[in-house]
Amino acid sequence: MVRSIYSVVRNDEDFLILQDDSCNFPGQAFKSVTNDIDMIIEDMYADEHLTDEKCFLYYDSEGELTEVKHTIGKLRNFSHPTSQTRFMVENGLGLKDMQNDL
Repeated sequence: MVRSIYSVVRNDEDFLILQDDSCNFPGQAFKSVTNDIDMIIEDMYADEHLTDEKCFLYYDSEGELTEVKHTIGKLRNFSHPTSQTRFMVENGLGLKDMQNDL
């Protein structure tokens, strides 16, 4: 099976957000982002697109947003994003935007 195929939706100081694009290639044997997550994390750390401070999320092939908890280039677990994280993502906000509102 071939590695996953995805696009970067957002990559800034607060968030790395990917979109699983495997569903755009029916009949081809791409891994899903979920099944390729260990390699994606390693690649993103190696390319310095991901740090321990950055929130990593992805939209799966069904369009559901999932948060990926990670430390030092390794997967810790998957979780549902908090309502605050979801709000920030849906509105293009960052941590500084939220701190200014406090």
